[in-house]
Amino acid sequence: MGWFPFLVLSFLLSHFPSQTSSFMPFCNYDDASVLLSFKSSFTLDSSSLSNPWCESCHPKTESWENGTNCCLWEGVSCDTKSGHVIGIDLSCSCLQGEFHPNTTLFKLIHLQKLNLAFNYFSNSPMPNGFGDHVALTHLNLSASAFSGVIPSKISHLSKLVSLDLSFLGMRIEAATLENVIVNATDIRELTLDGLDMSSIKPSSLSLLVNFSSSLVSLSLQQTGLQGKLANNILCLPNLQKLDLSFNRYLQGELPEFNRSTPLRYLDLCYTGFTLESLNYLDFYSSDFEGTIPLFLYKKYLI
Repeated sequence: MGWFPFLVLSFLLSHFPSQTSSFMPFCNYDDASVLLSFKSSFTLDSSSLSNPWCESCHPKTESWENGTNCCLWEGVSCDTKSGHVIGIDLSCSCLQGEFHPNTTLFKLIHLQKLNLAFNYFSNSPMPNGFGDHVALTHLNLSASAFSGVIPSKISHLSKLVSLDLSFLGMRIEAATLENVIVNATDIRELTLDGLDMSSIKPSSLSLLVNFSSSLVSLSLQQTGLQGKLANNILCLPNLQKLDLSFNRYLQGELPEFNRSTPLRYLDLCYTGFTLESLNYLDFYSSDFEGTIPLFLYKKYLI
């Protein structure tokens, strides 16, 4: 071998610096084996009727082949230095079948982002193992056909920035939600649409005021929340989007907003929110766009 490999590398670095700096790392062997085992545990169903959440279903795992660099597989991203898998995006990937509680996926200890949304996991109970991925910053399991109760270990994911557990047809306990809020202090996006939260009191959500100053988006559409929500939830310092719609028995009052309020999207459709202190409303010569909220129309405009 001698000096030849060294001379070749020196030539590449001197003549093509930008190209060599962008070389894809080779995948960690153990991580590749884990992914191939995970792939083999599901069938692929690309029919348009299999998942109404996706306009089209694309089987990303078809590109996963033994002996090839898994960092180049569709839906997989790797650390540029170690080659460990740090991201998996298999949303709308036509996966169908039981999600085993001891799936090899949980062996990917370096995983930071995981998106399994819009697949069909045959109403499998959601495994506790998701809570073992303590490095996760993004987790999306939306509409993936799990069942039962959200595991309490989800609250162990203290580094979460984004959590989407929407439209799973599952229930989340008050203690689990409270611990998520308390532990994931850097969370920016929390989406729990369609979860059964009927047993959760609005006081549990009040913890958001104390522990989630980073929260930018909160969506709790159609969750069965009931009772009176403290209006300071609407005044979180960085909150830009709040959706509480289709919670008919959730009550509250809109606070006074000022020009510095970051809130840009507010949906209170089909809730019990009121504007008790508002006696006069004038939009003359304004630049508002979009439709008039239903609760304003019914109370003040007819």
